[in-house]
Amino acid sequence: MQLASYTIEEMETAAGGPRHFLLTVNEKPYRVGELLCVILQHIAERRSSADIVPLLNGWAAGRHVFTAQEVDQIIEHKIRPLGVFNTSVSASPTLTDTHRLNGVRWRKTLLRYTQMRWALIGLQWLFTPAVFWPLLAVMVGANYYYMNSLIAAEKYVETYAAANKDCLKDISYFALFYPIILLTLLIHEVGHAAASYRFGVKPKDIGFGVYLVFPVLYADVTGIWRLNKHKRAIVNLAGIFMQLLINIGLIWYTYHADANIDVITTFRYLLHINVSIMLINSIPFLMFDGYWLYSDLFGLPNLQKQASAVFLKYTKKIIPQIPYSLPPQAEKMINFRNPLLLTYTAGRYLFLAYFIAYGFGIFAKTIANLPSVFYQIYIDFSVCSIEPFLQSSLTVGMFGYFFAQYSRTGRQVFRTIRKA
Repeated sequence: MQLASYTIEEMETAAGGPRHFLLTVNEKPYRVGELLCVILQHIAERRSSADIVPLLNGWAAGRHVFTAQEVDQIIEHKIRPLGVFNTSVSASPTLTDTHRLNGVRWRKTLLRYTQMRWALIGLQWLFTPAVFWPLLAVMVGANYYYMNSLIAAEKYVETYAAANKDCLKDISYFALFYPIILLTLLIHEVGHAAASYRFGVKPKDIGFGVYLVFPVLYADVTGIWRLNKHKRAIVNLAGIFMQLLINIGLIWYTYHADANIDVITTFRYLLHINVSIMLINSIPFLMFDGYWLYSDLFGLPNLQKQASAVFLKYTKKIIPQIPYSLPPQAEKMINFRNPLLLTYTAGRYLFLAYFIAYGFGIFAKTIANLPSVFYQIYIDFSVCSIEPFLQSSLTVGMFGYFFAQYSRTGRQVFRTIRKA
């Protein structure tokens, strides 16, 4: 059998626990057990099933007695679907770990590993556990305290703006606000890359893409699957950690701005958007940092697929006519009574329902306000009118992309249901 190109790395596991390995085939990572790795090693050495049997029984040391037929079944049903053979075989819907960038479309590389390595070397020590966890706790507390203290300053600014009918934005606002936001998003991803580098996993790149309707930056740190869950948690939180650091700097500068209205206005917007980005990243129901943290801490690989399977299983119990069914392999591999999985599934679908309703509300409001936005630009071509125009254009563009991408899927599902 001709083998495709693949790599195998042992994953970090608890002392005395079963060994697991990270098998990467065509950039797709899979978590596999020691048995599959042993068989794959013998296949790579061009041994037949008959030759593998005595070697496998020697490895098992009496725990199990393998036969040639059993080895053939393992190869056919467990190993072949992973894509390690060059022959074209559709992968089975196994619950193996998938690429962390699944769902991100239009991916474009911005920084390669070689271009950012110098920054990773300097930042990696922030992610030493003895440094990271205490500093994270201190920064969360400091951000909470000082953000509350800034509310008074914000009320002062809002009162001033209302009295003077001034939006308090000029060209310097654009020159500061948007570049700093983009830099913050980039530093967020550099944080993930630096934490990965700290634990010996070389990140691949940082890039740009689209997830659902969101333009996003991403760091490809797929190799962290071989780390234990505590190290993966640090990598998952590293982006928010860097944003907390940035917030401390923004708060410090705001306090030393000598009550300059323009500066306070710009920096309060920066603080708000930075906190909003952190909160969005913390939501486990979208495939952002909170999703990977929940998945890693509670040992639920491919959490989104497991949640979809749970939802389908219980929906089919209520509506048996649904023309979809779970693969037998999924039925065996998922614990449908796991309270953490059930909680996540319920939360995810409630969140998605809210997200869709809220999104359509925003879209409808944006469309309704377009005439006034265009009129405002016509009578007052300034920063205060240009920004709403750009925001409305971006909103319409994002939802247009969403409809174009997902309407075809929706039509296919509808046709399938009608034919059932």
